[in-house]
Amino acid sequence: MYRIDYYWHETVADDRFRYAVIAARHAGQWLFVRQKTRDSYELRRSWRESGESIEGTARRELYETGAVQFTLKAICAFAVSQADQDTDPEGDCGMLYLAEVTNGKIFRLSPKSVKSGRGRSCPNRSITQEVQHKLFALAQTWSDYCIRPVMAADAAAITAGSTAWALATTIPKDKTAGKLKAILADRRDGLFVAEHRTSGAVIGYIHWHPTSAPMPTA
Repeated sequence: MYRIDYYWHETVADDRFRYAVIAARHAGQWLFVRQKTRDSYELRRSWRESGESIEGTARRELYETGAVQFTLKAICAFAVSQADQDTDPEGDCGMLYLAEVTNGKIFRLSPKSVKSGRGRSCPNRSITQEVQHKLFALAQTWSDYCIRPVMAADAAAITAGSTAWALATTIPKDKTAGKLKAILADRRDGLFVAEHRTSGAVIGYIHWHPTSAPMPTA
């Protein structure tokens, strides 16, 4: 069993980055590399070469696998360790990227090789390694949704979704819009929503409030 530690906001020393993993899509389909020795399909990945930036590693891998034009976004840095071991604060790290390929000699999976029949999910027997499964799941979520600051217009979505999301809230539903307006004007709280990139549907929210109250003791 392996554990993955994700570094969303922490600064990771550049010399810790050893490899890049790229979740790439083309025309709405995920692209995989076939590993004949393991009889599996996996995300693209490449070891960093001397004098190369970690983003350069990802770009080189995409070029080598046939992509010509693409956008590349870093999702997050990560470190892999045994589940029963502590994470080495100076150990090797990888960077997970999301790529949208728009042009090139693209090799897609045949319909018989994928569960959905359209290349929109993991192929059968693909990404068999535990770590690859987790990284791919993260890339799928990242590609479908974005996290953005709340706007006043989100009041209706927050009100409608509160019960379905089973989130505890102290804001009465009939006062959500007014309370949200007051929170945004105050500028002290943190409010974000998860929005589907295609439909624009809001599927959840995060709200934190600064407090000077002491932390409870055990």
